[in-house]
Order: sequence, then C-alpha cells, then structure tokens
Amino acid sequence: MKFINNKLYISYSELSPEQKSIYRMRIKIFLKKLVYEYNNFEEWFSQLFISDILLKNDREIIICECDYQLAGVAILKNDDIEKKICTLRVAKRFQKQGIGQHLMELSFEWLNDDKPLITIHNSKKHEFNKLFKRYNFELEEKKWGYYRLFRTELVYNGSLPEKNFFFNRMEMIDLEKEIRQFLLSGRDDFKLFIDEWLYRQWLYSQKEINIITGY
Repeated sequence: MKFINNKLYISYSELSPEQKSIYRMRIKIFLKKLVYEYNNFEEWFSQLFISDILLKNDREIIICECDYQLAGVAILKNDDIEKKICTLRVAKRFQKQGIGQHLMELSFEWLNDDKPLITIHNSKKHEFNKLFKRYNFELEEKKWGYYRLFRTELVYNGSLPEKNFFFNRMEMIDLEKEIRQFLLSGRDDFKLFIDEWLYRQWLYSQKEINIITGY
C-alpha cells in the first residue's frame, strides 16, 4: 500500500478477506466496458481467482484509488511462460495525472521486469503511445482477430501464442468480396449477413475436423 501524489495504490493480495470481497466486485464493475473489446472477458476475469476472493498465485491486481473511487487498475501475470501486464486501465476523469505511469512502474516491481509483455486493442494506441515511448516498449506483432473478430491486437515486448481455431483463417478473407456480395443481395442487416457467413465457416471447420479425426 503506497500513497503517491495523494492517490492510494493497493495490491489486491495484501487486502483482508472482507476487503477482497468488496474490491473484487468494484474492479469487475470498473472494467465492465472491456466486454466490448474482448470476447469472454467476464469468464477470463473469473478465472483469475481460485475462490470467490483469492487470486491465483501467479496473478496480482494493483489498484489506484482517489477520493474513495477506483481511478486505475493493472492486472498482472507472472508464471513460467510469461511476465505480462494483462490489463491496464485508468478512468477517463483521472487520466493525464500520472496514474498510468505509476501503475506501470509498480507492475515492473511485482513482475521484476521492466519490459513485460503487454497487448492493447488497436483503437487504444493513441492512449498508450506516450506511456509506451517513455519505457521504450517495442511493437513486436499485430494480431488480427486474436481476441475479437475484425479487431487488431498490438503486441509489445514479445509475442502471443498462435491460436488453433478457425477464426484464424479470417485473416485471409477478401472483405471487399464479402461486402460486394452483401450489397448485391439487397439486404440491409450487415451484421446478420456476417453472422450467417461465420456460421457457415464454423460448420465447414467442424466438417474438416470430423474428416481429420474420424469423428
């Protein structure tokens, strides 16, 4: 627990059981908009814990609090495979106050690494650009459709493992052709059109799997 510039920085693992119960819910609410950026975010969040309140041993959450409000959160992972800042968010009203910098440096301390793996949604690049330049983070990969369809994830200081599922083939889609087909169809619900196309792709992938496995 540290006070920096009149803001309180807390490590979740150091909280009492009663505090953990309260802060877990507060953190989940604070990060609720991430469901629009990442599929299965709520499921991923629940898997950070081994019980209702206890984090896994290789996880930590650093919280910034200001005037009894959550101002920022960093979720960290440190295992035999990777040292990673999984999530770093600062509430809009508290941005440009150095909170991201302090969360980053406290993350470095816990991870014992000043160049941990971190990925961000492409739309957030402008928000993190100054911070990443400060610590000389290097863009290593661009992963299209990795966490969410039609979205690009930017990978710094490392690489993400390949995903063995049929959406990886989406990188080869000729989107211009798909849009042209949609326009020629005379339909007006593009989302439904794409959903139907994805379902056909999924059926095709299952057929291929059955052929390969014999099931």
